Amino acid sequence: MRMRRLGALAAGVSLSLAAPVRAACPFANPEARSRAELVTVLGSLCLDLFDRPGEAPGTVENFLSYAERGDYDGSFFHRLIPGFVLQGGGYRYDAALRYRPIPADPPIANEPGISNTRGTVAMAKVSGQPDSATSQWFVNLVDNPELDTDNGGFTVFARVVPESLAPLDALAALHTEFGPWAILDDPPGSVRVALRNLPVLEILERDPAGYGCLKVAPDPLPNGNPLFQSTCGANQAAFNEAVALTRAAMDPQVPERLVTVTEVVVVPEPGAPWLVAGGALVLAARRALLRRRLRLRRSEDARCGVSAHFGAARTDVA
Repeated sequence: MRMRRLGALAAGVSLSLAAPVRAACPFANPEARSRAELVTVLGSLCLDLFDRPGEAPGTVENFLSYAERGDYDGSFFHRLIPGFVLQGGGYRYDAALRYRPIPADPPIANEPGISNTRGTVAMAKVSGQPDSATSQWFVNLVDNPELDTDNGGFTVFARVVPESLAPLDALAALHTEFGPWAILDDPPGSVRVALRNLPVLEILERDPAGYGCLKVAPDPLPNGNPLFQSTCGANQAAFNEAVALTRAAMDPQVPERLVTVTEVVVVPEPGAPWLVAGGALVLAARRALLRRRLRLRRSEDARCGVSAHFGAARTDVA
């Protein structure tokens, strides 16, 4: 059965209108902060960066390294826990290679100290390993003081400026799918686990009768367990068939429902207009060179049939 789309969600955005929304960081910058801009399909998040001594300069440098190489361009938010966090920086999708991790640099040292309050951005890491952050980050949707001490404390390295809180609220209001039962090609184990609370632009209407002996509801539990009804009993073959039928029904429209980060723009440091313009040109040229090198590397990998090993460790907020 071909499923129909429900009405648009959250910010009233339909898939046919979902396109990158670019809005430059506001001119006002009272603390003269370095900034970066996350351009998403639901609006642009402007970030103040905590790169000063005593804050999180090493973590900011790490984030900008990924951003300037274009690693975050075309990535998608892969985890949303309403009333907790929105996580990204870990995965991208393309039609040829499907779901795949962003290549990770070596882990960085933890730099805790700034509190995980609403709108701050912190690094995700492996549970029980304080110094394990690589590419993934999350936005605190509410005040999360427990993250200031858990697992050595989670390093806050940026904050969403007040002018960008409306797009953040729109992202936080999205629904989620249980990725392992909504993605047809069954990604590798580490990716499959990461997509258990996958935010999507729209929820598709399910067949009221379910698929086989299984009915799966949207919005899985915060711990990543799906909400479902099963009449399969102990028949594992019937259950596996029902999961396959569910994936077949859901997957054809999952990619276009992903909540993508189209690009991350590094904003020049505050200064005279001519310095800002010159800095923008230098950054643009450097970024274009890095992206060209990355494209060449990926093209060479694809031609050789090389699948890079990104590690099986699960990256979590907690």
